Amino acid sequence: MRTDPQLIPCSYCISWSKLYSLFDVQWLYFANVTLFEIGSAISGAAPTMNALIVGRTIAGVGGCGMYVGGLTFLSVVTTPKERPIYISLVTPV
Repeated sequence: MRTDPQLIPCSYCISWSKLYSLFDVQWLYFANVTLFEIGSAISGAAPTMNALIVGRTIAGVGGCGMYVGGLTFLSVVTTPKERPIYISLVTPV
């Protein structure tokens, strides 16, 4: 099975960025972790390939929200001088 694991998360990054600017970062991040775990549970218990694809899609949306939330959280709690150091530690090349 080869599906593009970045297709779904990339399509939701702008939406999550807007939601993080509107709502509390902590609770929205917690909701994304929960969404990711639900998608992982669906994927792990999938009896068919269609269920696996749905579970991975849900996990991808939650994972994208966690990634954007982590960057948002780091930009809130760090000073502008130390922000590039912390952002470079959590973003892949």
